[in-house]
Amino acid sequence: FLVNPDGEGEYDLLIVDTSTDDNASLKLYQLTVSAVYDYDQRITSVNSQLAPYTPLEQALAKGTYKVNVENRGTKQLTNVKATINASNGHGTFTTATQPTLAAGDTATLSGEGALKNLKVGDTLSVKVVASASEKDGYDSDNSWALGGDQGINVTDTVYAFENVSEFVNGTGMSGAPISFGQIYHLATADTLTSVTFGLAQDNYYTTSQIGVAVYEVASDGVTLSRQLFSTQLERKAEGGLRTVTFPARLLQPGNYFIEIQQLGTNNIGMSYQQASEAVCYQ
Repeated sequence: FLVNPDGEGEYDLLIVDTSTDDNASLKLYQLTVSAVYDYDQRITSVNSQLAPYTPLEQALAKGTYKVNVENRGTKQLTNVKATINASNGHGTFTTATQPTLAAGDTATLSGEGALKNLKVGDTLSVKVVASASEKDGYDSDNSWALGGDQGINVTDTVYAFENVSEFVNGTGMSGAPISFGQIYHLATADTLTSVTFGLAQDNYYTTSQIGVAVYEVASDGVTLSRQLFSTQLERKAEGGLRTVTFPARLLQPGNYFIEIQQLGTNNIGMSYQQASEAVCYQ
């Protein structure tokens, strides 16, 4: 929200829990107070085929990079674009230019490009930087690192957002079913043969089932379309990786959603990489 102070002085910011439910609690994960500038853009998200662990064929394929940009300033921006730059000369290209972006508006900047001179085992940084004709008043949020702190790790066949190696902590829901999933963007046709996920050790295990499903994603990029595969398996108590294999299926370029389902009311305890910046849908 935006506050316009009446003048110079000291101001208090008060956030109050007004719930009448004694069991309700207010949790603040992050609070940022910043000035509002005439010209201020920021990148809110980037969609591409590059994940922290990306197969070589996908990394080298020509794909579409969609950069979502918001004008947080008070004045219109002109000639807004984004540049994608891979380290060590592995590729640089730009999106199309948005002629104008009004204050408070958002835009999706799209551009096609391909990385080059990669091999399995390479790790590279890919940085996306938004720019405009006007000088940005706060440029710390004008860039976005694909893969976060992990960078982009080129693999043979593994396509993943995390590399889970500890199976002590897990997430899920107690008392109701829940599902977790991730969207994968294929820039070129590829073959799907298995899905692997991690589960934490459960020392109080009672019998429960897990579902695994694969969906096509509609052209809007967020709506689940046709289900391509689904199965169920027992969770079991031991922690570790679970791999579900199925008949190899050739997937055409596009977006796909892989979902892990907690089918019962017992917390699934799905493992995650400690200190990872990766997120998922639920």
